Amino acid sequence: MIESRLLIGQVAKSKMGINFHIDSISLEGHRFIDTIRNDTLWNKTKAVMTRTGATAISILMSTASDIFNKYISDII
Repeated sequence: MIESRLLIGQVAKSKMGINFHIDSISLEGHRFIDTIRNDTLWNKTKAVMTRTGATAISILMSTASDIFNKYISDII
């Protein structure tokens, strides 16, 4: 999620393993949360991800955004 810029923080690798330090949620992370806040939209996003078998966070974010934008355009 840090690499996808949803969270602000650092990833440190050492002999003991991988350590994460999360500073905050990024603006992109807040936008993503706002996009999936509605249960109906989140469920549609999950259904699309399940049907396609996609697992990448970038595809999840793009799918959620597309579903949200269609929802908004249907209202307007």
